[in-house]
Amino acid sequence: MSQEVEAAIAMSLSLANRHEGHEFNPALVAEINALEEDLLPEAYSTLAERLIEVENPVGAGYLAIFLGAQVEGGSDPLSSGWHLLMAMMKWTRTIITDDESDAASAPDEDLLFGLEHFGRGVVAHFTRSPELHDRLVADESIQQEIFRLEHLSNGCMWLAQILRQTSGEITMLHVASRRGVRVKYENLSNAFHFFTIFQSRIGEVIPGAQAAPDHVISAALGESENQNGQIDCASWHYGQATSPTAELMASVWGEGSLEEVAEIDGEKVILLWPKIMENRTWDSGFFGPIIHSALPNVEILKVLEKREVEEWFERLGTHVRTAKKPFWKFW
Repeated sequence: MSQEVEAAIAMSLSLANRHEGHEFNPALVAEINALEEDLLPEAYSTLAERLIEVENPVGAGYLAIFLGAQVEGGSDPLSSGWHLLMAMMKWTRTIITDDESDAASAPDEDLLFGLEHFGRGVVAHFTRSPELHDRLVADESIQQEIFRLEHLSNGCMWLAQILRQTSGEITMLHVASRRGVRVKYENLSNAFHFFTIFQSRIGEVIPGAQAAPDHVISAALGESENQNGQIDCASWHYGQATSPTAELMASVWGEGSLEEVAEIDGEKVILLWPKIMENRTWDSGFFGPIIHSALPNVEILKVLEKREVEEWFERLGTHVRTAKKPFWKFW
Protein backbone atom coordinates (compact mmCIF):
# COMPACT_ATOMS: atom_id res chain seq x y z
CA MET A 1 0.00 0.00 0.00
CA SER A 2 1.11 3.54 -0.66
CA GLN A 3 1.72 5.98 2.16
CA GLU A 4 -1.31 7.94 0.95
CA VAL A 5 -3.61 4.93 1.40
CA GLU A 6 -2.13 4.13 4.81
CA ALA A 7 -2.67 7.75 5.85
CA ALA A 8 -6.28 7.64 4.59
CA ILE A 9 -6.96 4.48 6.62
CA ALA A 10 -5.45 6.07 9.73
CA MET A 11 -7.53 9.23 9.24
CA SER A 12 -10.74 7.22 8.77
CA LEU A 13 -10.07 5.33 11.99
CA SER A 14 -9.31 8.55 13.83
CA LEU A 15 -12.49 10.25 12.61
CA ALA A 16 -14.54 7.17 13.52
CA ASN A 17 -13.03 7.25 17.00
CA ARG A 18 -14.04 10.90 17.47
CA HIS A 19 -17.53 10.48 16.02
CA GLU A 20 -20.41 12.22 17.82
CA GLY A 21 -24.14 11.64 17.48
CA HIS A 22 -25.95 9.25 15.16
CA GLU A 23 -25.64 11.24 11.95
CA PHE A 24 -22.92 10.35 9.49
CA ASN A 25 -20.07 12.84 10.08
CA PRO A 26 -19.47 14.82 6.82
CA ALA A 27 -15.71 14.68 7.41
CA LEU A 28 -15.86 10.88 7.72
CA VAL A 29 -18.03 10.73 4.59
CA ALA A 30 -15.44 12.74 2.67
CA GLU A 31 -12.57 10.58 3.92
CA ILE A 32 -14.41 7.37 3.07
CA ASN A 33 -15.25 8.70 -0.41
CA ALA A 34 -11.57 9.49 -0.97
CA LEU A 35 -10.64 6.09 0.44
CA GLU A 36 -13.04 4.35 -1.91
CA GLU A 37 -11.42 5.97 -4.93
CA ASP A 38 -7.87 4.95 -3.98
CA LEU A 39 -8.24 1.87 -1.79
CA LEU A 40 -6.57 -1.26 -3.10
CA PRO A 41 -8.32 -4.61 -2.50
CA GLU A 42 -5.66 -5.73 -0.02
CA ALA A 43 -6.20 -2.56 2.02
CA TYR A 44 -9.76 -3.61 2.95
CA SER A 45 -8.25 -6.27 5.19
CA THR A 46 -6.06 -3.67 6.90
CA LEU A 47 -8.97 -1.33 7.54
CA ALA A 48 -11.12 -4.18 8.89
CA GLU A 49 -8.28 -5.57 11.04
CA ARG A 50 -7.63 -2.17 12.62
CA LEU A 51 -11.32 -1.50 13.19
CA ILE A 52 -11.01 -3.22 16.57
CA GLU A 53 -8.85 -0.26 17.67
CA VAL A 54 -11.81 2.16 17.44
CA GLU A 55 -13.30 2.97 20.86
CA ASN A 56 -16.49 4.55 19.51
CA PRO A 57 -19.23 2.04 18.61
CA VAL A 58 -21.10 4.41 16.30
CA GLY A 59 -18.01 5.43 14.34
CA ALA A 60 -16.88 1.80 14.13
CA GLY A 61 -20.36 0.83 12.95
CA TYR A 62 -20.21 3.35 10.12
CA LEU A 63 -16.90 1.91 8.93
CA ALA A 64 -18.50 -1.56 9.09
CA ILE A 65 -21.26 -0.26 6.80
CA PHE A 66 -18.59 1.03 4.39
CA LEU A 67 -16.82 -2.34 4.29
CA GLY A 68 -20.15 -4.11 3.75
CA ALA A 69 -20.93 -1.80 0.84
CA GLN A 70 -17.61 -2.69 -0.77
CA VAL A 71 -18.50 -6.37 -0.61
CA GLU A 72 -21.93 -5.64 -2.10
CA GLY A 73 -20.03 -3.87 -4.89
CA GLY A 74 -17.89 -6.93 -5.63
CA SER A 75 -14.89 -6.92 -3.29
CA ASP A 76 -13.76 -10.20 -1.75
CA PRO A 77 -15.58 -10.80 1.57
CA LEU A 78 -12.75 -13.05 2.77
CA SER A 79 -10.39 -10.06 2.89
CA SER A 80 -12.32 -8.32 5.65
CA GLY A 81 -15.22 -10.46 6.92
CA TRP A 82 -13.65 -12.23 9.89
CA HIS A 83 -11.85 -9.09 11.08
CA LEU A 84 -15.18 -7.27 10.94
CA LEU A 85 -16.89 -9.96 13.01
CA MET A 86 -14.12 -9.84 15.63
CA ALA A 87 -14.53 -6.07 15.94
CA MET A 88 -18.27 -6.57 16.44
CA MET A 89 -17.66 -9.21 19.11
CA LYS A 90 -15.48 -6.72 21.00
CA TRP A 91 -18.61 -4.62 21.51
CA THR A 92 -21.05 -7.45 22.22
CA ARG A 93 -18.84 -8.64 25.07
CA THR A 94 -19.27 -5.31 26.83
CA ILE A 95 -22.95 -6.17 27.39
CA ILE A 96 -23.57 -8.14 30.56
CA THR A 97 -26.62 -10.38 30.85
CA ASP A 98 -27.84 -12.05 34.00
CA ASP A 99 -27.23 -15.81 33.96
CA GLU A 100 -30.58 -16.59 35.56
CA SER A 101 -33.00 -14.08 34.04
CA ASP A 102 -31.09 -13.23 30.83
CA ALA A 103 -31.95 -9.60 31.59
CA ALA A 104 -29.65 -7.03 30.04
CA SER A 105 -27.59 -4.43 31.83
CA ALA A 106 -29.30 -1.72 29.74
CA PRO A 107 -26.81 -1.21 26.88
CA ASP A 108 -26.76 2.43 25.82
CA GLU A 109 -28.19 3.75 22.57
CA ASP A 110 -24.80 4.38 20.98
CA LEU A 111 -23.77 0.76 21.51
CA LEU A 112 -27.02 -0.64 20.10
CA PHE A 113 -26.83 1.78 17.15
CA GLY A 114 -23.26 0.70 16.41
CA LEU A 115 -24.09 -3.00 16.68
CA GLU A 116 -26.96 -2.60 14.23
CA HIS A 117 -24.56 -1.11 11.69
CA PHE A 118 -22.01 -3.81 12.41
CA GLY A 119 -24.74 -6.38 11.79
CA ARG A 120 -25.45 -4.94 8.35
CA GLY A 121 -21.78 -5.01 7.40
CA VAL A 122 -21.15 -8.51 8.74
CA VAL A 123 -24.28 -9.93 7.07
CA ALA A 124 -23.14 -8.49 3.73
CA HIS A 125 -19.90 -10.46 4.09
CA PHE A 126 -21.18 -13.76 5.47
CA THR A 127 -24.09 -14.19 3.06
CA ARG A 128 -21.68 -13.83 0.14
CA SER A 129 -19.01 -16.24 1.33
CA PRO A 130 -19.72 -19.94 2.03
CA GLU A 131 -16.25 -20.19 3.56
CA LEU A 132 -16.97 -17.43 6.09
CA HIS A 133 -20.39 -18.91 6.82
CA ASP A 134 -18.92 -22.37 7.45
CA ARG A 135 -16.26 -20.88 9.72
CA LEU A 136 -18.96 -19.14 11.76
CA VAL A 137 -21.05 -22.32 12.00
CA ALA A 138 -17.98 -24.16 13.31
CA ASP A 139 -17.31 -21.61 16.07
CA GLU A 140 -19.66 -22.43 18.94
CA SER A 141 -18.40 -19.66 21.23
CA ILE A 142 -19.27 -16.93 18.72
CA GLN A 143 -22.64 -18.55 18.03
CA GLN A 144 -23.42 -18.51 21.74
CA GLU A 145 -22.51 -14.83 21.92
CA ILE A 146 -24.78 -14.00 18.98
CA PHE A 147 -27.72 -15.98 20.37
CA ARG A 148 -27.17 -14.46 23.81
CA LEU A 149 -27.88 -10.97 22.50
CA GLU A 150 -30.27 -11.50 19.60
CA HIS A 151 -33.20 -10.26 21.71
CA LEU A 152 -31.33 -7.01 22.45
CA SER A 153 -29.58 -6.14 19.20
CA ASN A 154 -30.89 -6.11 15.63
CA GLY A 155 -27.37 -6.77 14.41
CA CYS A 156 -27.14 -9.96 16.49
CA MET A 157 -30.68 -10.93 15.50
CA TRP A 158 -29.75 -10.83 11.80
CA LEU A 159 -26.65 -12.95 12.41
CA ALA A 160 -28.71 -15.44 14.41
CA GLN A 161 -31.07 -15.74 11.47
CA ILE A 162 -28.15 -16.53 9.16
CA LEU A 163 -27.07 -19.28 11.53
CA ARG A 164 -30.56 -20.80 11.58
CA GLN A 165 -31.11 -20.68 7.83
CA THR A 166 -30.55 -23.85 5.85
CA SER A 167 -30.60 -24.75 2.16
CA GLY A 168 -30.90 -28.10 0.44
CA GLU A 169 -33.21 -30.46 -1.47
CA ILE A 170 -36.24 -32.54 -0.43
CA THR A 171 -38.34 -35.17 -2.20
CA MET A 172 -42.07 -34.52 -1.65
CA LEU A 173 -44.37 -37.54 -2.13
CA HIS A 174 -48.18 -37.19 -2.26
CA VAL A 175 -49.51 -40.49 -0.95
CA ALA A 176 -53.08 -40.44 -2.31
CA SER A 177 -52.28 -39.51 -5.92
CA ARG A 178 -48.90 -41.30 -6.06
CA ARG A 179 -47.21 -38.19 -7.38
CA GLY A 180 -43.95 -36.63 -6.33
CA VAL A 181 -41.52 -33.79 -6.92
CA ARG A 182 -37.97 -32.93 -6.03
CA VAL A 183 -37.60 -29.41 -4.66
CA LYS A 184 -34.75 -27.11 -3.76
CA TYR A 185 -35.09 -24.76 -0.80
CA GLU A 186 -32.88 -21.83 0.11
CA ASN A 187 -32.37 -19.70 3.23
CA LEU A 188 -35.18 -21.07 5.37
CA SER A 189 -35.01 -21.28 9.15
CA ASN A 190 -38.18 -23.31 9.81
CA ALA A 191 -40.60 -25.69 8.11
CA PHE A 192 -43.65 -23.39 8.32
CA HIS A 193 -41.84 -20.93 6.05
CA PHE A 194 -41.11 -23.80 3.66
CA PHE A 195 -44.75 -24.98 3.67
CA THR A 196 -46.04 -21.53 2.64
CA ILE A 197 -43.67 -21.12 -0.29
CA PHE A 198 -43.96 -24.76 -1.40
CA GLN A 199 -47.77 -24.63 -1.45
CA SER A 200 -47.58 -21.51 -3.63
CA ARG A 201 -45.15 -23.15 -6.09
CA ILE A 202 -46.67 -26.58 -6.61
CA GLY A 203 -49.81 -25.48 -8.52
CA GLU A 204 -51.75 -28.45 -9.91
CA VAL A 205 -48.78 -30.80 -10.05
CA ILE A 206 -49.94 -32.24 -6.73
CA PRO A 207 -53.68 -32.15 -5.98
CA GLY A 208 -55.04 -30.26 -3.00
CA ALA A 209 -52.51 -27.43 -2.83
CA GLN A 210 -54.03 -24.28 -1.37
CA ALA A 211 -51.77 -21.29 -1.93
CA ALA A 212 -51.95 -18.46 0.56
CA PRO A 213 -53.14 -15.00 -0.58
CA ASP A 214 -50.64 -13.06 -2.68
CA HIS A 215 -49.75 -10.64 0.14
CA VAL A 216 -48.82 -13.56 2.43
CA ILE A 217 -46.65 -15.16 -0.26
CA SER A 218 -45.02 -11.82 -0.98
CA ALA A 219 -44.11 -11.48 2.69
CA ALA A 220 -42.78 -15.06 2.76
CA LEU A 221 -40.50 -14.34 -0.20
CA GLY A 222 -39.26 -11.06 1.24
CA GLU A 223 -40.82 -9.08 -1.60
CA SER A 224 -42.88 -6.89 0.73
CA GLU A 225 -42.80 -5.82 4.34
CA ASN A 226 -43.84 -8.60 6.66
CA GLN A 227 -46.97 -7.69 8.60
CA ASN A 228 -47.18 -10.05 11.56
CA GLY A 229 -50.53 -11.74 11.94
CA GLN A 230 -50.94 -12.89 8.33
CA ILE A 231 -52.17 -16.49 8.46
CA ASP A 232 -51.49 -19.53 6.29
CA CYS A 233 -52.67 -23.12 6.71
CA ALA A 234 -51.47 -26.58 5.75
CA SER A 235 -52.82 -28.19 2.58
CA TRP A 236 -51.81 -31.66 3.80
CA HIS A 237 -50.39 -33.46 6.77
CA TYR A 238 -46.63 -33.18 6.36
CA GLY A 239 -45.25 -36.48 7.62
CA GLN A 240 -41.83 -37.95 8.20
CA ALA A 241 -41.01 -40.71 5.72
CA THR A 242 -39.90 -42.96 8.58
CA SER A 243 -43.58 -43.62 9.38
CA PRO A 244 -45.57 -45.73 6.86
CA THR A 245 -48.84 -44.15 8.06
CA ALA A 246 -49.98 -40.64 8.89
CA GLU A 247 -49.24 -40.18 12.58
CA LEU A 248 -49.29 -37.00 14.62
CA MET A 249 -46.05 -37.88 16.37
CA ALA A 250 -44.38 -38.46 13.00
CA SER A 251 -45.17 -34.94 11.81
CA VAL A 252 -42.68 -32.57 10.24
CA TRP A 253 -42.97 -29.94 12.96
CA GLY A 254 -43.38 -26.47 11.49
CA GLU A 255 -41.44 -24.70 14.20
CA GLY A 256 -38.43 -26.90 13.59
CA SER A 257 -35.60 -26.67 11.09
CA LEU A 258 -35.69 -28.55 7.80
CA GLU A 259 -32.50 -30.18 9.06
CA GLU A 260 -34.86 -32.27 11.22
CA VAL A 261 -36.51 -33.88 8.17
CA ALA A 262 -35.59 -37.57 8.16
CA GLU A 263 -33.27 -38.88 5.45
CA ILE A 264 -33.92 -42.10 3.56
CA ASP A 265 -30.83 -43.46 1.83
CA GLY A 266 -29.21 -40.05 2.14
CA GLU A 267 -32.18 -38.04 0.80
CA LYS A 268 -34.63 -35.93 2.76
CA VAL A 269 -38.20 -37.08 2.12
CA ILE A 270 -41.56 -35.66 3.23
CA LEU A 271 -44.86 -37.51 2.79
CA LEU A 272 -47.99 -35.50 1.98
CA TRP A 273 -51.02 -37.17 3.58
CA PRO A 274 -54.68 -36.21 3.87
CA LYS A 275 -55.04 -33.84 6.80
CA ILE A 276 -55.20 -35.41 10.23
CA MET A 277 -55.68 -32.05 11.96
CA GLU A 278 -58.66 -29.89 11.07
CA ASN A 279 -56.78 -26.60 11.16
CA ARG A 280 -53.01 -26.50 11.17
CA THR A 281 -52.18 -22.81 10.83
CA TRP A 282 -49.23 -20.50 11.41
CA ASP A 283 -48.63 -16.79 11.11
CA SER A 284 -46.09 -14.73 9.22
CA GLY A 285 -43.94 -14.32 12.31
CA PHE A 286 -42.25 -17.51 11.10
CA PHE A 287 -41.08 -15.75 7.92
CA GLY A 288 -38.55 -13.42 9.45
CA PRO A 289 -36.37 -11.68 9.85
CA ILE A 290 -35.80 -11.53 6.09
CA ILE A 291 -32.15 -11.16 5.05
CA HIS A 292 -32.26 -9.43 1.67
CA SER A 293 -28.84 -10.69 0.64
CA ALA A 294 -30.04 -14.25 1.34
CA LEU A 295 -33.68 -14.32 0.28
CA PRO A 296 -35.84 -17.39 0.97
CA ASN A 297 -37.04 -19.49 -1.94
CA VAL A 298 -38.40 -22.89 -2.95
CA GLU A 299 -37.96 -24.20 -6.49
CA ILE A 300 -39.51 -27.27 -8.12
CA LEU A 301 -36.51 -29.04 -9.65
CA LYS A 302 -38.25 -32.08 -11.11
CA VAL A 303 -41.64 -33.75 -11.36
CA LEU A 304 -40.89 -37.39 -10.63
CA GLU A 305 -41.86 -40.05 -13.14
CA LYS A 306 -44.44 -42.62 -12.05
CA ARG A 307 -41.75 -45.28 -11.88
CA GLU A 308 -39.64 -43.15 -9.55
CA VAL A 309 -42.58 -42.46 -7.26
CA GLU A 310 -43.55 -46.12 -7.04
CA GLU A 311 -39.98 -47.05 -6.26
CA TRP A 312 -40.05 -44.62 -3.35
CA PHE A 313 -43.34 -45.97 -2.00
CA GLU A 314 -42.12 -49.55 -2.32
CA ARG A 315 -38.99 -48.62 -0.41
CA LEU A 316 -40.99 -46.83 2.31
CA GLY A 317 -43.82 -49.38 2.59
CA THR A 318 -46.34 -46.54 2.70
CA HIS A 319 -50.12 -46.98 2.55
CA VAL A 320 -53.01 -44.51 2.75
CA ARG A 321 -54.99 -44.09 5.96
CA THR A 322 -58.60 -45.02 5.31
CA ALA A 323 -60.19 -42.42 7.63
CA LYS A 324 -62.19 -39.93 5.59
CA LYS A 325 -62.19 -37.18 8.21
CA PRO A 326 -59.44 -35.69 10.33
CA PHE A 327 -59.22 -37.53 13.63
CA TRP A 328 -57.71 -34.60 15.50
CA LYS A 329 -59.22 -31.17 15.66
CA PHE A 330 -57.70 -28.04 17.16
CA TRP A 331 -60.24 -25.34 18.01
